[in-house]
Amino acid sequence: MLFDKTETQIKQELFEEIKTNIPQITNFNSGGVMRGFIEILAKFIKAIYDLLNLVFQNAFVQTASGIWLDMKCAELDLYRFEAKKTKGYVVFERDETAGNVNIPAGTILQSRTMSNGKKYRYFTTQNVVLAEGAANIMVEVEAELPGSEYNLPPNSIVELVNPIAGIDRVYNTYNWIVETGLDEETDESLRKRYYLKWQSISGATMSAYESWARNVEGVNQVVVIPVGRGGGTVDVVITAVTGEASDELLQEVKNAIDERKPYGVDVCVYRPTWVEVSISLHLKLYNWADEAAVTQQVTEKVYSYFANIKIGQDFILTDLINVIKTKDIKDVVIINPVSNIGVNAKEIAKLVNLSITTEVVEEI
Repeated sequence: MLFDKTETQIKQELFEEIKTNIPQITNFNSGGVMRGFIEILAKFIKAIYDLLNLVFQNAFVQTASGIWLDMKCAELDLYRFEAKKTKGYVVFERDETAGNVNIPAGTILQSRTMSNGKKYRYFTTQNVVLAEGAANIMVEVEAELPGSEYNLPPNSIVELVNPIAGIDRVYNTYNWIVETGLDEETDESLRKRYYLKWQSISGATMSAYESWARNVEGVNQVVVIPVGRGGGTVDVVITAVTGEASDELLQEVKNAIDERKPYGVDVCVYRPTWVEVSISLHLKLYNWADEAAVTQQVTEKVYSYFANIKIGQDFILTDLINVIKTKDIKDVVIINPVSNIGVNAKEIAKLVNLSITTEVVEEI
């Protein structure tokens, strides 16, 4: 902080300055004219100091934040990625299949109470008819608000706020999300793109290729592999904010790089190869634990772990245990896989199945 002074310190300095330079003034008692003048002046000086501190802190990208960082990045034609709503498909199901059932747009669905104590609401986006003879139908829904917290694991959206005659249950399946909800881009992420943009000015470095790829909206992770297929080649491995990069996103990144790369360089942009991971856990719980609640909490943590796993990051059993362990869990037994799983720079670990069993054990 440039000016680290309290209002009291400023007043005291003013008192001392006046006593030294204007000795004729001796009445500094509360209620006196000079005392009141000094207190008002100290408030204005403190306000100026606070403003100077704010301007000084936000004059540099290293310490700028919020709208100040936005303005600095705009100088390089970089803009913060906005928050987005989760979109996906939820199953509407019935037991009796006679007759048509109308599911109107705007139907409200709600998640169970998640481990953070919240419930999340979603709205159907179109009018749909569950036809006679059909037991279920997939219906598109959109989150009530933008943000990544609406990217819930399977079997979380299970409540129908607006009951519909003929519909017995709703639920979301494993790959229910089609557009991942996003939080507004953080200062750290935007600042990183700023640095990469500057580094790219020096030429076609690894940082330049990463910058070109990251500035395409929808890109999440980027790994640049120089001479990936021999001399004169560069491989760029990406994931999307929605998870797996679509063909359209791959082509968009390829076009962005081709516009800037040196002549003669062969660039290949592709998604990482999945290293499929099936997990089977057995949880030993203390006798006070709520088995259903713990199972739900662990399920959420496992899905969150894989949602944030990096390209080329090995799957380490102890890492998973550290993520899911809570005060209610005495021990975590990983039945499958039996050992760590290595992942190379062109691969990413992908959860394909999760099985959780529990037992309550007596505390020793």
